[in-house]
Amino acid sequence: MVRLAVRVEVESAGRAATVRVARGLLPALQLAPGRHVLSFGTRRVRARVEEDAGLAPGRVVVPAPVAQRLVLPGALRTSIQRHEEGEIAFGPLIGLMVAPRVLDRLRGDGLRPPFTAYARYARELGAVLCVFTAGDVDPRESAIAGYRPETGPGGSWSLLPGRFPVPRVVLRRVFSHEGLESDPFTARAPGAGCTVLRIGRITQLEGLRMAARDPDLAPLVPWTRRLEPDTLAAALNQFQDLFVKPDLPSGGDGLYRLTRQRQGWRLTRWTPDGPGERWLPDDGAVREALAPLLTAPAVHLVQESLPLATYLGNPFDLFALVQRDGRGQWDVSALLARIAAPGRAITSPGAGGWVAPAEAALRQAFPRRWSDLAQDVGRVARAAAQAVDRAGGPRYEVGVQLALLPDGTVRLVQVDGEPRAEHVTRVHDPYAAQRIHRCPVYCAAGLAVRWAHGPLPPAGPPA
Repeated sequence: MVRLAVRVEVESAGRAATVRVARGLLPALQLAPGRHVLSFGTRRVRARVEEDAGLAPGRVVVPAPVAQRLVLPGALRTSIQRHEEGEIAFGPLIGLMVAPRVLDRLRGDGLRPPFTAYARYARELGAVLCVFTAGDVDPRESAIAGYRPETGPGGSWSLLPGRFPVPRVVLRRVFSHEGLESDPFTARAPGAGCTVLRIGRITQLEGLRMAARDPDLAPLVPWTRRLEPDTLAAALNQFQDLFVKPDLPSGGDGLYRLTRQRQGWRLTRWTPDGPGERWLPDDGAVREALAPLLTAPAVHLVQESLPLATYLGNPFDLFALVQRDGRGQWDVSALLARIAAPGRAITSPGAGGWVAPAEAALRQAFPRRWSDLAQDVGRVARAAAQAVDRAGGPRYEVGVQLALLPDGTVRLVQVDGEPRAEHVTRVHDPYAAQRIHRCPVYCAAGLAVRWAHGPLPPAGPPA
């Protein structure tokens, strides 16, 4: 598919419905002068297109009436390409939905990472990025009062206001602490021809249940139940080592470990100040110690503890950031090892754990098998992301936590619906740092073309 970089200008006067293009653009698209369908986002307009030898190379001049019907935001640098049946598409237009306070900060302080990276990679593709909030959408006009990132003197980025059509694909980058999990625009988007790819918090139990719908993943999920008197009794009877933890991802805070010791149990609790231990003589003492959790409004889980492989004598697990790529396929953008601090068993960086490149840990723990194990880990991580996307999507990225047992067996511990990139950046992998921000933009651009004539419905696989 040919994509040509162009500079689009809006002409206020001139031939009412004729779009003029620089010489050579139509032959490059294998089109002849005449009437063609033009598209931008979800808008499609039929207009006459002619070559104009007086225009500079790469220039496209759109008369104001056509620009208004396409909802072009004014002069812009973008690309054009030919779609099916000779349609000429501008863009693609990519939507980036953020929380209102995030947009206020970007407008006041200018673009900062990761938004500068999103803008840079959109420009790299010749795409137009529209930053907006759910409240900026006019459902009656199917238009958005959003902002377009542009560079100014010195290369600094700023946001230019403009009016845009509804994009074919929107990245909904709204974290759970910033706003509601849904909004009126996201709910109506498929009816407007728009696919919203999102992040969004899912509980640990939900994530594991979604993954377990895949028959190949189900055996890899550790025994996990909602903490209740009967599930606690079953766990104490069946396992020698257990974790009790909040159902919502907590970064290691509020985590308990129960380890069988003689006829009783050693209870270890992790807090921001470090671990504290108690010895409990019997199961009744365990129930009494955990009584506040059994009656608390916040849901807790009881899960079997898995023995972990070690890196330099310290237990470690693996975290995979799995994202859709430009083809819409799920792939691992970053893989890192989370390593428990000396003398501890918790790998979470929030509980004092360290991070390192996964390859370093795998090479040290499994010197002869590390490459094969890395492939196994990637396969399980991709399958987990696909399973969660089928059950609770469509999404554009998922975090997957995996345990690697001392014999090299891979187990699936947690699936996170709104992973953060902080831990990934700690390993100072410049290629991963590029991928984690490039993939969402490339994904949206690729899917905008792929799904040009039909949005992806919520909680459904790609067509």
